[in-house]
Amino acid sequence: MKTIRTVSVAVLCALNTISAFAVKTVEWNPAGSGGWADGSRWKDSSVPEAGDSVKVSGCTAVVDSVDFALAASMTEIVLVDEAVLAFDLDDTAAKHVFDTVKVSGSGTVLKDGGGTLVWGASGKQESYYKVPSPDKGFVVLEGEMAFTGNAGPVTVNAPGRIRPREDNNFSCYGLYGDGYVTNDVVNQFWFSGGSAASPATFSGKFLCKIDLTLYNGYQYLENAAAAPGANGDIRLWDGVVGVKSFGKCGAAGSLGGTKTIWCRGDPLTILYLGEGETTDHEFKFNTDSGEITLDAGANGAEVFNGNITASAGSSKM
Repeated sequence: MKTIRTVSVAVLCALNTISAFAVKTVEWNPAGSGGWADGSRWKDSSVPEAGDSVKVSGCTAVVDSVDFALAASMTEIVLVDEAVLAFDLDDTAAKHVFDTVKVSGSGTVLKDGGGTLVWGASGKQESYYKVPSPDKGFVVLEGEMAFTGNAGPVTVNAPGRIRPREDNNFSCYGLYGDGYVTNDVVNQFWFSGGSAASPATFSGKFLCKIDLTLYNGYQYLENAAAAPGANGDIRLWDGVVGVKSFGKCGAAGSLGGTKTIWCRGDPLTILYLGEGETTDHEFKFNTDSGEITLDAGANGAEVFNGNITASAGSSKM
C-alpha cells in the first residue's frame, strides 16, 4: 500500500505541475470594447495572461501601443476565417519587437501607424501565410516593418516600408504594392510566389543597395526605376520574372545597375514589360538544370547589347 500511495502522490504532483503550466486559449470578442486588458474584449470575459493562446475568428483584432506588451507575451495567436491582426502603433520613434509569438492560420497581419514593427527572430516567425493572394499575409500601410526568415505574401503601400531585420535575410511569397523596400546593411531579398493567372506585382522602389533573388513563381517589377544604380548581386533562378526596365549598367532600373545578372534555369523566363529600350547588362546563364527564355515582350522590343553566355543546356530568346 505504501508503494501505491507513493506512486499516486507522485502522479498527482506531476498532474498538478502540468496543470499549472497548461496554455489557456481565449477568443477575441468582436462585439466587445476596449483593449486587450478589458474583459469585454474577450468571450467569457477571460482576459489573456502571458503565455496564453489567442484565437481570432472572422474579425479584426487591434493591437495598439498600449496593448502591445500583452499581445507580444502570448504563446500563439491563431487567425481563422479571414481574421486580421492589426497593429495600429502611434509611437513613431519606437521599435516594437514581436519575435516570440507564433502567429498561425490563414488571416492577415496588418501594420499601420508610425514606428517599426520588428517581426521574427531566429526563425520564430516562418511561412505561416503561404497563400498566393495579395489580400492574405502581411500588409504594411504606414511606418516600417522589419522581417527575418520566411514570410507569406507581403503588400507594402506608400508611405509604408519593409526591410530585413538587421543582418538577416528575408524572403516573401510574392511582393505587392507601391511602397518601399529598405535596409540597414546589404541584405539578401528572396521573392517568390504569384501565379500565371495572377502574378505578384510590385510597383514601388528599393531605397537601398540589395542582393535580389527572384525564384519559383510569377513576380513582376513594374517600376522602371525601382532599384538604384549602385545595387548588389541580381540572381534570377526559376519561374517567370517580369521586368519593366533592365536599364543600363550603373543606372537605376527595375533590377538596378549591377553589371551582371546571374540566371539559373529551373526553368526560367525573363519577360520584358516595357515599351522598348537597349540594355548593356551582361547575362550569365547556368542552364544545367533547365531552360532559360529571354522574352522581349509584346509592348516593345528589348535590345540586349551586353554579353550573354551560357554554361550548358539550352536557352532561347
